[in-house]
Amino acid sequence: GRAVLSALDAEDRAEMCLQCHQDKRATWSVSPHAGGPTDCAACHTDVVHGGGSAQAPSAFRIAGEFCLQCHAAQAADFRLPFRHRVLEGEVSCQDCHAVHGAAPAADPLGDLNAACLNCHTEMAGPFLFEHEGVAAEDCTACHRPHGSINDKLLTQDGNSLCLQCHFEPGYPTIGGVNHGGFLGSEARCYDCHHEIHGSNLNPTFLD
Repeated sequence: GRAVLSALDAEDRAEMCLQCHQDKRATWSVSPHAGGPTDCAACHTDVVHGGGSAQAPSAFRIAGEFCLQCHAAQAADFRLPFRHRVLEGEVSCQDCHAVHGAAPAADPLGDLNAACLNCHTEMAGPFLFEHEGVAAEDCTACHRPHGSINDKLLTQDGNSLCLQCHFEPGYPTIGGVNHGGFLGSEARCYDCHHEIHGSNLNPTFLD
């Protein structure tokens, strides 16, 4: 009964479900929901005894709103001016996240960029001239994946993001070129270095 279920911890409640749902066993252990207070009933409230307080998926017009019952920080991000359009129903959480541990693109925990590049294929390359920062980091080094106050989901506004890596003594001279004239009047680095993820034409990512 419900009393017996509530006496078990989340891991034991999940294990009880996995006795029958063997197809989920291999991936549950690497799921973002495993190892914490969440068990199967927390999400499958409409089909599992002893479900949590969350409403069932069928209660929502937009699928992503079901997940946002628990993920309050992400709910706020999806209301920022620049965002992935989850609340509009154009993108779903499952497009990027593997709730049971087997992502549609790749396991985001193992290769975050694969989840992004599954949709943003034009950024995948390979490029003749690679942006070393892009090649060495994951997308979240520059972009906030859920939403941002900055265009292109950037983590920072203006040129401060680029200058974290490209600031040199003698600034505004960068790479032996005085950028003082270029960066006046609130110009952005990517106004000129447009192919910022990589280029097949120019080593400094100019048009």
